[in-house]
Amino acid sequence: MAECPQSASQIIDDRRVIDFTRCNQCMRCVQVCTTRAIERAGEWKSVVEVMDTVVRDLDYYRSSGGGMTLSGGEPLHQWRFARELAKAAHQKGIHVALDTSGYADWEALSGVLEHVDLVLYDIKHMDAGIHQKYTGVPNLRIIKNLQAILGETQVAVWVRIPVIPGFNHTQQAIGAIGAYLRGLPRPVDKVSILPFHQFGAGKYPALGRPYYWSEYQSDSEDRIVQLMRCLDGLGLRIEVGR
Repeated sequence: MAECPQSASQIIDDRRVIDFTRCNQCMRCVQVCTTRAIERAGEWKSVVEVMDTVVRDLDYYRSSGGGMTLSGGEPLHQWRFARELAKAAHQKGIHVALDTSGYADWEALSGVLEHVDLVLYDIKHMDAGIHQKYTGVPNLRIIKNLQAILGETQVAVWVRIPVIPGFNHTQQAIGAIGAYLRGLPRPVDKVSILPFHQFGAGKYPALGRPYYWSEYQSDSEDRIVQLMRCLDGLGLRIEVGR
């Protein structure tokens, strides 16, 4: 595409092809694409602008017992914004949940937690090497942060375990997570098993990233029940999530 300053976007055999190694996200291609074959995902918003949208459903939050969830991606990548947004919601009496991988500095996480009622916290694997191999980061910070949340705050915590074939869908892996949860400073409020799905498969090529899980299928219901039994004896509410 001639309009691309980086020559990252081209039409090859009637197909749009983007070289993401050259793209600097200037969005010039979006501006000139009249057919909207290329679109920007997301918008820049201030805390005030986001809250203007959130408060429209204030009556619904109050009648349903719901509220606002800070999710992503990873909301702690923008933890200062997340903190101010959570603070603004609390000032309106809105329940705030934080959906996080837990991979953040404690300064960032604790600052947001001051204005959060519930944390939805992912635990993926207890083996540091396997966690590093498949996620790209070690798990020590994640483990320590959950211990700190439960030891230093009274925020409600809901642990979620995404069950990924070829990664952690074994009784050994799930059992290790259960053993870790048993040793925390106080019990978490709930544990959810999240079965693998393919809903995000289309996002990878849109971001210029390879998708390695197309051949994998969700575990059967019986298999999920077997994995849930690895968490028996924790004295916790355990469920299959979505």
